[in-house]
Amino acid sequence: MFKPGDMVIKTTGGNKMRVTETSSGMVTCIWATDTIHTDTFPEVELMTVDTYEVRSAQQSGRNDKINQLF
Repeated sequence: MFKPGDMVIKTTGGNKMRVTETSSGMVTCIWATDTIHTDTFPEVELMTVDTYEVRSAQQSGRNDKINQLF
């Protein structure tokens, strides 16, 4: 599903990461905070940054509508 160079984020949020390698449903990523990090995650725990941003916008719109009701 993912390929090296893709920008991903964990489905629960967090830092944007770049995919460096994929193998057998596992995805190795690199990202930077104060230092450079690398870790391997199950593919099901990741989504593209674009997908995450769309879902976040949809959730925000949903929350706005709910707040208008109350």
